[in-house]
Amino acid sequence: MNNKFIVDARFYARSGPYNLAEVAVAANGTAEASDRMLTGVAPLQHAGPAEVSFLDNSRYASLLEKTGAGAVIVHPDMVGRVPPSASPIITTATYEGWARVSALFHPVAPTSPGIHPTAFVAPGVVVDPTAEIGAFACIEGGVQIGPRCRIGSYVSIGSGVVIGEDCRSAPTSPSATRRSERVSVCFLESVSDRRASDSQERRLVS
Repeated sequence: MNNKFIVDARFYARSGPYNLAEVAVAANGTAEASDRMLTGVAPLQHAGPAEVSFLDNSRYASLLEKTGAGAVIVHPDMVGRVPPSASPIITTATYEGWARVSALFHPVAPTSPGIHPTAFVAPGVVVDPTAEIGAFACIEGGVQIGPRCRIGSYVSIGSGVVIGEDCRSAPTSPSATRRSERVSVCFLESVSDRRASDSQERRLVS
């Protein structure tokens, strides 16, 4: 495995290894029978023999031909470009397959429902009982947060935002978190409050 691309286990859960058949099922694809075991995911140009990669754009076919990956998620039209050292996982929806396989090796941890004591939640905010609000998060008035959402530490959500189920948010950068700044990632805002939200975000990170 190429250590340069191993996800830091302190921040992201890891699972596996999985055999080729299990990975193909996760990708909603097909693969020939093999006892090959796979331990993670990586880009075509960096993947090793125990890793899965994918090709979604034929412009990068040259990278596919040279890849050292053990398995590659590809469209049926590109199977002939897969090198002999790699097992093709064939699907017509390569990008979606890649997303599912990535989630297989790096599953999202379940939420820990509740509001952290240091979080600021304005009066009238609706938080689903299964949602998690992290330390020092700032949730402004009129916000609705749906089931199983995770609002990370130091995240700011502007007024009037409605967040659907299973959403995740986190601080923009570790350095911002260390400075205890309230910053926003994927700042979810309503169209009517766009101007006000932009002003609020500038104030929060200044």
